[in-house]
Amino acid sequence: MGESRKVTYQLSAEVISEVREAVNAGYASSMSRFVEDAMRQRLRDIRDERIRDALLRAASDPQVERDVAAVESVLDAIETMDEL
Repeated sequence: MGESRKVTYQLSAEVISEVREAVNAGYASSMSRFVEDAMRQRLRDIRDERIRDALLRAASDPQVERDVAAVESVLDAIETMDEL
């Protein structure tokens, strides 16, 4: 982990209370660690969503569809050769 910096955020009392309970139950070593872990998870979710969106766009691209069909054709030919 890199350098730490102190920041200030406004959180609801309910969330703070739940985070404290989670930390006290051992789910994180500190409130700061809990919040950082939650932020990292959200960043992973955003990255995954961007990747999923890019894959969906690619899947509907006619050229990608042709490329996939060409690769499948080659793989089928290789499989047929292996059976001989």
